[in-house]
Amino acid sequence: MSSPSVLRTVQIRKDYLKFSAGHFTLFDDGSRERLHGHDYLVSLELDIVYGDSGIGVDYRLIKPVLREVCDEIDEYVLLPTTPRIVVRSKAGQLAFTVDGVEFSIPAAGVKLLPIPNITVEELSGYVLDQLLARTPVTLMQPIVRLAVTVEAGPGQSGSSTWRRG
Repeated sequence: MSSPSVLRTVQIRKDYLKFSAGHFTLFDDGSRERLHGHDYLVSLELDIVYGDSGIGVDYRLIKPVLREVCDEIDEYVLLPTTPRIVVRSKAGQLAFTVDGVEFSIPAAGVKLLPIPNITVEELSGYVLDQLLARTPVTLMQPIVRLAVTVEAGPGQSGSSTWRRG
C-alpha cells in the first residue's frame, strides 16, 4: 500500500501517437531550411499523486485526446504564424512568401499553427497546449507534471512541460 503523497510516473508511447508533416525551420540569421518532411513521434510523461487505490489517473482518457491532436496535423505542410511568412489565399491555393521566395500549395494541405517556428520544441509546446485545453479539469487533478515530447527522428526531440502551481 502506498502513501497518499507518493508520486508515480506514467509514460505513454504508442505507435499511433505520431504525425507526418512537411515544414521548414526559420533561423535567426534570416536563413531557412528547404521544405522537407518528417515522421514525428509523440510521447507523454505524467507525474501523478497516488492514493491507496493504485490508480492515480485514468490515462485511457488522455490517449484519445493526444491521438486527436496528432491526427489534426497529420499529412499537412505546417506553417508557423510569423511576420517572415506572408500568406494569401487564391483560387483554392495557399500562396505564401518566405524571405522573398513564393510557394503555392493546395490550401487543403496546409495547417497554420499559432507558433513562431516549426521545430520539435515548438511542436511539443503546441501539442501540450492542445492537450491541456481539451483534457477535463477533473482528470487533471492528480497530475503534478505533464511533459510532451515530439521526436523528428532518432536523437532529435523537443519537450514541453506543464507543472501544477
